[in-house]
Amino acid sequence: TGSDDLFFTQRLDHFDASLKNETFQQRYFVNTTFYEPGGPVFLCCGGEGPALDETVLYHSVHCNDMTELAPEAGALLLALEHRYYGASIPPSTERGAARLRHLTSHQAVGDVATFHAHVSDAFNLSAATKWVTFGGSY
Repeated sequence: TGSDDLFFTQRLDHFDASLKNETFQQRYFVNTTFYEPGGPVFLCCGGEGPALDETVLYHSVHCNDMTELAPEAGALLLALEHRYYGASIPPSTERGAARLRHLTSHQAVGDVATFHAHVSDAFNLSAATKWVTFGGSY
């Protein structure tokens, strides 16, 4: 039910085929306390606010509505840390602004798509499982 820091392998660039083998470890958190098979997945997407930790899945300035609705919905609660925040920083030898060239909203949306596939496999979720995202900014 509680969540330690979990990581999965994320692509550095979802759109440049020449970088398809470049990856980093992206952190996420899971709370299965209220999950009922067939229930929805509630995903808190971290942004540029305070760094996420496991408490985001219990009480949260980021995604409080999610934590309040989960018991009634039978939801699986997840939180995905945004790339370049917290422990989800891609390794790089580049310096300055060049180091952040993969810090874009397009890459972040690609991260969510890859995470969706990872969690669907890990929890054996059907394609019919409903996903609801919570968070802010974009």
